[in-house]
Amino acid sequence: MNYLTNESIDYFFKLLCIEDSNVEKKTVFLHQYIYETFGNFRSTVDIDIFEKYVTVKDNQRIICTYEIQLDSLITSLYRDSMGFLLLFDITNKS
Repeated sequence: MNYLTNESIDYFFKLLCIEDSNVEKKTVFLHQYIYETFGNFRSTVDIDIFEKYVTVKDNQRIICTYEIQLDSLITSLYRDSMGFLLLFDITNKS
């Protein structure tokens, strides 16, 4: 299902997840939220887009999150975002 071509979507929410590079907590968090499972991950340089469709009071909503690791693309993806998740490792003092 593609949110850009699906006319039954009543609301669309775009969230960005921001964290330090080489930290996999964001990927694990998003994968658990969207797919309700944990997986094995390795650090990559790319963009991952996660979509979750939910129905609230008979209205279908999509929550679309972007995992970004390329600095050159971050500013273009900030545009039209409704919020962000800031994830960090409290055990890492740097």
